[in-house]
Amino acid sequence: MLKRGLTIAAKDLRLSIGGGQGLTQAVLLGLLLIFVFSLSRPAGQLVEPQAASAIFWLASSFGLVLVFNTLFSMEES
Repeated sequence: MLKRGLTIAAKDLRLSIGGGQGLTQAVLLGLLLIFVFSLSRPAGQLVEPQAASAIFWLASSFGLVLVFNTLFSMEES
């Protein structure tokens, strides 16, 4: 069962990297979200570690949703 899962993961990774669009879009979305969250703080004020980790996980989650949506649309066609 692990071999089947690795085969599917390798196929999805090849599709994602081969097209170049899904991974690039996810990285750009993550960077954009981090930038927007950085604008919500006054200039020069440090971000608490808990807030920084929340921003990181939100950006990562939205990026993964974008990647999975792209992979699902590739599977449908």
